[in-house]
Amino acid sequence: MSRLTKNKKIILEKYDSQKLYSLEEASKIIKDISFTKFDASIDLDVRLGVDPKKPDQMIRGAISLPHGTGKILKVLALCTPDKEEEAKKAGADYIGLDDFIKKIENGWTDIDVIVTIPTLMPKLGRLGKVLGPRGLMPNPKSGTVTNDIGIEKHDSEGRVITLEYPDFYLVTVYTPNSKRDLLRLEYREKEWDIDFLNYIIELEKTKPVIFCGDLNVAHKEIDLKNPKSNKRNAGFTIEERQGFDNIVNHGFIDTFRHFNNEGDNYTWWSYMAQSRDRNVGWRIDYFCISDILSSNLKVASIHPQIMGSDHCPVSIEIDI
Repeated sequence: MSRLTKNKKIILEKYDSQKLYSLEEASKIIKDISFTKFDASIDLDVRLGVDPKKPDQMIRGAISLPHGTGKILKVLALCTPDKEEEAKKAGADYIGLDDFIKKIENGWTDIDVIVTIPTLMPKLGRLGKVLGPRGLMPNPKSGTVTNDIGIEKHDSEGRVITLEYPDFYLVTVYTPNSKRDLLRLEYREKEWDIDFLNYIIELEKTKPVIFCGDLNVAHKEIDLKNPKSNKRNAGFTIEERQGFDNIVNHGFIDTFRHFNNEGDNYTWWSYMAQSRDRNVGWRIDYFCISDILSSNLKVASIHPQIMGSDHCPVSIEIDI
């Protein structure tokens, strides 16, 4: 049997292996029994009750420590010109795009963190061989890719969240309402609809896209109960419907209509005049997918029986 070292004996005297300690108590003990002259690491085991052999139960993630590590980091913000001022205010040490991409391609890596926006990830793909081995490649899980579309006038309203998975992007979106008096229709038609479509097209250049949410438009007459009386009302104007036409024309699939072409299927009802009880509604909530995923799509559903809101849930089943 090997003999216990002096430090090992001290460690064993500091805690009882048969006792359960709180995190606060355990943290204090760990500090007391650390004899290294460097910053040692800690292994933390958590029993989650999942089977990691099953793909849908694998858990991966990254978090930032609340007080950091004490190290001063040099940050590079890769962004478009309209985001440079925001990056400067956030404290980035280097700000730019194409010039820094060229420097990195030539071997420059004198930074600790690189942050960017999702729309620029396709440009950064070729930097993977340089940045990947050094742990510098921007990643949504580590917070180095922001949850917006990279345009301040839209992002200030917090309407988009993007998650990157190994084989696809999942985007949730709450499209701006054009308002009862169509006050925001011009913004919706000439700015938001164009910019959001360009955003998902850029994402699709690297991997398929699934996006979902309240798109605030009934695409066809079949998608609302009273189309004739709503032709110039928000959510059914020609301009808004054309915006959704553009989404479909670029190859994205309206998953519900992929299976179902019947009327009286709605996702939103006014609280007035017992509209839900009479099923006088609109279909304005969608799941849309890249065309390349069409063969993977199994089911697309609306769940009007689920209460709790003036909207009801929509869902899809897809094999990826």
